[in-house]
Amino acid sequence: MMNSKQKTFRQCLRRGFSMVELLAVIAIISVMAVLIGVALGGGNESVALGNAQRIASSIFQSARSVAVLKQTPTRVIIYGDNGSQTDPSKFLRYIGVVYDDPDTAAVDWVGVNAGTYLPEGVYFMPDSRPSSLVDATGGNMQSSNFNNSSSTDNISFPVRSGAAENFYYYEFDSNGMSENPGGTFVIHSGRKSGEDEVTVDNEFAVAGFAIRRIGGVTLFNDYEEIDALN
Repeated sequence: MMNSKQKTFRQCLRRGFSMVELLAVIAIISVMAVLIGVALGGGNESVALGNAQRIASSIFQSARSVAVLKQTPTRVIIYGDNGSQTDPSKFLRYIGVVYDDPDTAAVDWVGVNAGTYLPEGVYFMPDSRPSSLVDATGGNMQSSNFNNSSSTDNISFPVRSGAAENFYYYEFDSNGMSENPGGTFVIHSGRKSGEDEVTVDNEFAVAGFAIRRIGGVTLFNDYEEIDALN
């Protein structure tokens, strides 16, 4: 004959988990998922860099598509020198696409859109002016062996009627082929610390991509990967 303890145990087996127990299990799984996500993501700095990397690579692909569609050269442009600056928040963060108007004889760059900003705290790193990024001690950042092959030009953007300002640029020809093959687009986590200066507290907080001749990109997330591409 079954005693009361055995009866209670079998009743528990038959009824399964209670709602409270199920909620507790779900809560534990949720917490573990968040902890794993933070561990893999490396915090907000890493998330911002990853988002910036995706934004920039998408913009490069858009520029290539516009070049092929319109059969005219296009450029990815990044707001540069502060000499004629109208908006300090744009410095090394504001990025857009322009194309050479095929209906005009002279080179006339037309904005494809209004442009966009890299995420807060993320800046483009031009190797032509490495002093624009300094480490937290005030020394110049080491740019490793990367070669972004970007040039500068005075362009009216986002509208042609605006004042021309200095932009770094990467160019695609009318067939969508990169004019900067082997070059790299490098971004760093940092903070604005002067009129034309960004301070980097973590020199390893870097990301970007290499630019291929056919217009595609290869992503990287540290200087060792950059060096391996050169």
